[in-house]
Amino acid sequence: MESKSPQWYPIVGNSIQLRRTAGKLGCTQLVYEEWSRKLGNPHVIGFRLGGKFFVIGTSAKAVTEIYRNPLFAGRPKDLFTYIRTLETFGGITFTDGELWKEHRCFTVKRLKNLGFGCGYMQGLIEKELSAFKGVIQEEMAREGSLWPGEFLKESVMNVLWTIVAGDDAEHRVLSKTLMNLLEKRLKNFDISGGALSDFPWLRFIAPEYSGYNLLCQINKEITSILEKIISVHQERFSEEKANENLIYAFIEEMRKQETKEGSTFTEKQLMVVMMDFIIGGSYSTRATFDLSLMTLALYPDIQEEIHAEIAKAMPRNSSNFHSGDLPLCQAFLMEIA
Repeated sequence: MESKSPQWYPIVGNSIQLRRTAGKLGCTQLVYEEWSRKLGNPHVIGFRLGGKFFVIGTSAKAVTEIYRNPLFAGRPKDLFTYIRTLETFGGITFTDGELWKEHRCFTVKRLKNLGFGCGYMQGLIEKELSAFKGVIQEEMAREGSLWPGEFLKESVMNVLWTIVAGDDAEHRVLSKTLMNLLEKRLKNFDISGGALSDFPWLRFIAPEYSGYNLLCQINKEITSILEKIISVHQERFSEEKANENLIYAFIEEMRKQETKEGSTFTEKQLMVVMMDFIIGGSYSTRATFDLSLMTLALYPDIQEEIHAEIAKAMPRNSSNFHSGDLPLCQAFLMEIA
């Protein structure tokens, strides 16, 4: 498969070009499109940011190959993933191999036992949806306009957090603080192309200027909150509680394997798994929701078709429907995601 690369420079690679062009065009996606046109529309573009090499699939053929080929399934191991995983390279999102397999299987199995994807979860979603609609109505009455995605993340987090940590009011307050810290980190750091990401050695010579000190401080605050939540669960744990939420289930497994040499069921691993849920659950859902709304605003004909399908499958004030009754809606969301 044909691949080409823009000219890069020693030490910095294409970092300066990428930032300057992204600032001019508005986003990095348009930079890749411009590079592709200048290079004659190859299937793959290779470039370098600092000391790291990247490839971008620019054709349907290349993207399909990237998604299907197991060679591309590995996870990056760099400074940001090290800090993001609380200096462990653990969790689920940023792992691969046996660690990923073991904890993904455990988590999926326990989530199903806890009601994830079943009627219990649907009840939680309906409860949050009702509250979400109320928030939208209040904001519309006060401001006259709004962007629903801004308010959705909290609703999604409430559903996930009930399954992960239970419906404890104190834990909900802590989860909101946790979300605010994670949002602060996302706003201050660019994992794919920031200066600290491209040149990790900056943390040794300019820790304050590069943002490394701030990143470490945020991580300490996040760790403190997670430790507090887990500590409460440790104190309240009993075998009967193991099926109440994911943290209790994980603690049960930790105690079963505490004499097993090399067990990966540790408190640190539990913290990173919890972070995976918060970031993957709330922010990924919000991003999909935002993109869906923008797409539907641009294509009102598709919006009308999807609305008609939902209205037919789920009459007003009724929750008796099956996702299989919404093929167009499913296809649309799969395309967006």
